[in-house]
Amino acid sequence: MPISTRDPIACTSQKEFSEIAYRVMGVVFEVHRDLGRLFDERIYQREIAERLPNARLESPIDVTFDSFAKTYLVDLLVENKAIFELKAAEAIAPRHRAQLLHYLLLANVNHGKLINMRPDWVEHEFLNTTLTHADRTCFSIEDRDWDEGVVPGLKEWIVSFLRDIGVGLDLSLYEEAAVHYCAPNSSITRLDIRNRMGRIIGTQEFHLLAADLALRVSALSSDNLVEFEQHLRRFLEHTSLCSIAWINLTRSHVHLRTLS
Repeated sequence: MPISTRDPIACTSQKEFSEIAYRVMGVVFEVHRDLGRLFDERIYQREIAERLPNARLESPIDVTFDSFAKTYLVDLLVENKAIFELKAAEAIAPRHRAQLLHYLLLANVNHGKLINMRPDWVEHEFLNTTLTHADRTCFSIEDRDWDEGVVPGLKEWIVSFLRDIGVGLDLSLYEEAAVHYCAPNSSITRLDIRNRMGRIIGTQEFHLLAADLALRVSALSSDNLVEFEQHLRRFLEHTSLCSIAWINLTRSHVHLRTLS
């Protein structure tokens, strides 16, 4: 299986998840009253799990394909049914919601909850999705502007990866997988950035597919593709790179393009 949970995770109804969440939040409020709001999230994770029956910390979810492997850790799994993501941040941010959605999709469950222990009052949000693995592996492909000669074999490999794993997950997963296929032993490279006069104005780190080839993975709607391509071309002009392999992923469409 391309995605596997080491602890079994059952899909629950909204009602059943809400009942579990009610019990969990009672413990969360107790811990917040006892410890206050200034500790790291790991402290809260341990104390909440200690007070909850049938709770597991950092439950692993493994993603494997070919020789690529990556493991994600769910903060709190309760009764092998309910996923909770715990934070100690100034406020819940879009990246936190995206992270929890990523875990829900990997586990193929519909409901989760974000909990933030840092504010004076515990901040918490439900997050729901109706997307299934089958939904996320049903997409069309646009590849007429992909140059197979620039990155031989990558298109076939990444499409196979997407058919197994599905779209809609964290973009860094797709980036890491593509880099692993092209250059499994590569390290981050710092490249010079030059202005129009050719003067170096700084450096920036890149994880390259090859010495002169960068990768960009995005999740933009079709309305934004033209503008983003213009910015990618400007970006290319100010580096020593020759090409960018661009992969754009939406729920129903995968766009592969090589910019040179």
